Amino acid sequence: MQVSLGLFLLAAAVLGCQAQGIPNPVIPEAPARCFQLQRGAGIVKQEVSVDVSEGVSRQAIVYWKPDQNAKSNGDAPVMLYFHGTFGNPNLEPYFLATSFNAFLDEGGIIVAPRSDIGPSEFEWHIVRDKTAMNDMIMVDAIVSCLMQTKSFSMRRIHAAGFSAGGIQTTWLSVLRRQYIASVASFSGGLSTSTVPGDGETLPVPAALVIHGGRLDKFDTTTFQEPSEKFFKYVQSKGSAAVICNHGLGHLIARMQGTDAVSTFFKDNTYATSSPKYSPGTALDKAHFASYCQTSL
Repeated sequence: MQVSLGLFLLAAAVLGCQAQGIPNPVIPEAPARCFQLQRGAGIVKQEVSVDVSEGVSRQAIVYWKPDQNAKSNGDAPVMLYFHGTFGNPNLEPYFLATSFNAFLDEGGIIVAPRSDIGPSEFEWHIVRDKTAMNDMIMVDAIVSCLMQTKSFSMRRIHAAGFSAGGIQTTWLSVLRRQYIASVASFSGGLSTSTVPGDGETLPVPAALVIHGGRLDKFDTTTFQEPSEKFFKYVQSKGSAAVICNHGLGHLIARMQGTDAVSTFFKDNTYATSSPKYSPGTALDKAHFASYCQTSL
């Protein structure tokens, strides 16, 4: 019986983590019907549909480079990207700038779901109602379908988003800590004093927290304080955290051309925070903007 190199390396990584006492992610059960990824040269962009319950499906835009993925031996990362209010999954992932191509060049895949609420002021269910799990169930289905392809690593599942999408990203990190490795929140954060799952022993995902300072607001919602609260929460749980105040208000600053998002995700896999981001540690300015830091 022949065993592919990718599967062998994946099995070795899992056994290595178990030997070190690092928990393995728990991937949800896949729906009865999963989408099929298209292949081609360069960046392949396609719309996919995923079943979330009987008779109900959700849509997302997928970006990946199949030729680069083939070189990853099953160790490629996954990024869920959530657009902001009135945003567009056909456009917003490009705001990741340098990190967009860097992530795809690793063999990674970016999945940008469509909100089933908008266009609206609050485009993700959790933003409106902290008990609404509609979008979390959608993410479960997307992740489980991707893991079935054996082309991506279950230890490298990440999320990013802006504004309403940043809030969705923040809550995904605490509600799906059983498989999310790390996140990047652009103008998101925590606005409540209680966090779901705090009594669990599962690790809190590492977080790159970006906001626009005191001018970062949308309507009556402000983002500086919730972002700082999220940063402090993640650090208090012993996970890696970086906070960046670009000071430009409510927009995605393109991190001054750096690949901060893809670098942070690469460094922080599931339940494994890199010591590069210990509180007070100076960041590598080749990857992080001058306004990013590991302490407040």
